[in-house]
Amino acid sequence: MDHSELRSSGEFSDLTVQIGSQQLYLHRFPLFSRSDYFRCLQRSGMSDTALVTLDYLPGGYDTMTLISDFCYGIPIEDKLTTKNIGHMTCAAIYLQMSGSGNLSEICQFKLKKLTSDASSCLEVLENCADVAEVAQSEGVSRFCVKTAVDHWCKLTVKARNWCRQKQRLSSSWLSQLKNLPVNWTIAIIDLMQTRKERCSHLTTYFVAGYIDFIMQCFADVKKTESCYAVSATPSSVDATPDLNSNPNANPEPVLLADFPNRVEIPSLSCLSAARSRSTSAATLPLKMV
Repeated sequence: MDHSELRSSGEFSDLTVQIGSQQLYLHRFPLFSRSDYFRCLQRSGMSDTALVTLDYLPGGYDTMTLISDFCYGIPIEDKLTTKNIGHMTCAAIYLQMSGSGNLSEICQFKLKKLTSDASSCLEVLENCADVAEVAQSEGVSRFCVKTAVDHWCKLTVKARNWCRQKQRLSSSWLSQLKNLPVNWTIAIIDLMQTRKERCSHLTTYFVAGYIDFIMQCFADVKKTESCYAVSATPSSVDATPDLNSNPNANPEPVLLADFPNRVEIPSLSCLSAARSRSTSAATLPLKMV
């Protein structure tokens, strides 16, 4: 019986990996042969019937399933996509699966292959936004940000009919940017500003569109708050202050519950002023409160 058959049957399992409420019944040797993390657990005195909890593994149970298959010699390259490559790359580093031919190397090679255009780079970022801190510390987000900007620079330099393509392509990219953590979007725009001679028009488009998006989020939150206020105390509507009527008003920032990374944004008047100054991407203040 080879390792792949043991993986399928779970027979003679001597190691259980638990992630949340789900468990994988595995074997020590395949995991030890690939992961320094599991080897260290063994050296620290792992029991004969070990239970290893990995609740914080990037990607969770699905990621560990693919990692287990890899350790048992089951090919997984075709199963690595823009939807899971970010999680897999971070998880391979977390489990210390480095070295020639090991999972970290395979994931890094696959990541480069999958990010063949800007949309793919943004898709990878979207799908690993739930582990943003890990993806950033392990360099996954930095790689995707730089690669996306590289693609945009090449496109705007080579495409003679860029004006015709801009509306179709850039609107799609902007939609993807809106789903990213704010610090990643700002990192993209900051890097584009350093290459303004190549993609200045696209940078300006992204900046203007992203600010409009933030302002709309702010307006939606204020509208929701007003609805709650009206339903709770109908008589309080007349007493609600008009923020725009007082230029010296300095309201507390509103926390957007559904905004990426729960970022606090400044008042509407501040964003309106920023929007009016966005004629040049290089001079636009992108500071978030």
